[in-house]
Amino acid sequence: MTDTPDTESAMREAERLLNAGELRRARSLLAPYIRRRVPAALFLSSLFSDPGEGAEAFECRHIELLSEAAELGHAPAMNMLAQYLEVGDMLEQDGDRAGGVFARAAGLGHPEAKLFHGLNLFYGSNGVGMDKEKAVRLLQEAEAEGVVDDRTSLR
Repeated sequence: MTDTPDTESAMREAERLLNAGELRRARSLLAPYIRRRVPAALFLSSLFSDPGEGAEAFECRHIELLSEAAELGHAPAMNMLAQYLEVGDMLEQDGDRAGGVFARAAGLGHPEAKLFHGLNLFYGSNGVGMDKEKAVRLLQEAEAEGVVDDRTSLR
């Protein structure tokens, strides 16, 4: 599903509400978009618990919504999911799958995913073949987009 300007505006407002701690208002704003399975809404909804939801139930719902948003092509969800897969946080560790998900998110322009995919390309890790030229380009793009990481700093 492609995002319309109205959807994008609603997602920005929902993110603002989340950052302000206004979870009830964010939940209400996101509800119709979640029903329509809008990837950005699924992702944002995965970031906070529902009233009365325990930690285990939240974790299950978080991974379910995050995975669905990633499958639907939402780059921030892909990046977060790949990070979990890479280190084995909340999911079984799977470096090869993480490498593929980082590559897809980087291809969609996600700045942090460019960093991780660039590192995978540089070292030939997580099931990604070594391509130092492409790695350097992605790492430079990530840095230009504000993603700073000690592993890539030449200063």
